[in-house]
Amino acid sequence: MPECNEQLRAARERLDSPSSSGHPLTRQELAELVNREVYATTGRVTAAANHVGNWERGVIRWPAASVGALTEWSRPAIESATDLLAAMAGPTQHYRRMESYISSQSLRPAVEAHLRLAANEVEGRSSGAGAFALLSETAGLAAWLAAETGDGLAARRRYTDSIHFAKKANHPLLVSYMTASLGHYAVESGDARSGIGLVQKASAHLDRRAPNSARAWLASLEAVAYSHLRDRGSTIAALRRAEKLASQSGDEPQWPWVFPFTTAKVARYQSTALAALGDRTASETAFSAAAAALTSPKTRALAQLDQALSPLYGKENH
Repeated sequence: MPECNEQLRAARERLDSPSSSGHPLTRQELAELVNREVYATTGRVTAAANHVGNWERGVIRWPAASVGALTEWSRPAIESATDLLAAMAGPTQHYRRMESYISSQSLRPAVEAHLRLAANEVEGRSSGAGAFALLSETAGLAAWLAAETGDGLAARRRYTDSIHFAKKANHPLLVSYMTASLGHYAVESGDARSGIGLVQKASAHLDRRAPNSARAWLASLEAVAYSHLRDRGSTIAALRRAEKLASQSGDEPQWPWVFPFTTAKVARYQSTALAALGDRTASETAFSAAAAALTSPKTRALAQLDQALSPLYGKENH
């Protein structure tokens, strides 16, 4: 029976994945980092995820000395690359949290500058999944801020960029998140039919591992889109599905979400959707239930604006 290479496996699992917060470096990410280091000195690409798996399981023991050395000489390169991605990802995460408290007009230039920096530094050094995931997340935030400041052309361009990078990162949940974000922007821009198509396309990207919170968020966006088309039955069905899924979600968000998607968050979308359907009383009740999710003056103001404008969106799409 093959003897497992626990030293190699342990070294990999001690390092954080640059593309999935809270998870260890994957075999594919290790292979990409090793390949880049080997290619710089030999001009050859030697490793793939299945090679790393075979080395860890002991299926392949030749050349044993090279496998042993791999753990040692690759560690500085791996740690350097992951440190760079972590350093670049840090500001994006902070900006996403700051967004609830700082005006989009003030924050947008900083995020755009960081996106340019990340594109120049990270993408130039690595074509791995982590680099593209970072670029996708940053471009998605830039899109949101562009939308908030009324720059529709830039918003669509940045959302398109974020989807492109998410696909290159080979991260289905990230692709779904960015595609649905573009769909919701389309709905809010008065194109509910295109928007609902994008939200449904985003749902199709989810696999069985997707968390209930992601499905609850998508169901909420779907409900808002249906409400803007004045489809009461589909709106209510989607809201019920969202509420049920959110109640089954954990308290910890899974990246690319930075905050938990709770039943209070569902209530905010419920308030918007019901307002679009013309049910002001139910909308105001849902808005009260959403209070726990409206943690900053900016968040509350945006929610109130959504609630006020939703009936107008519904008329535009009817």
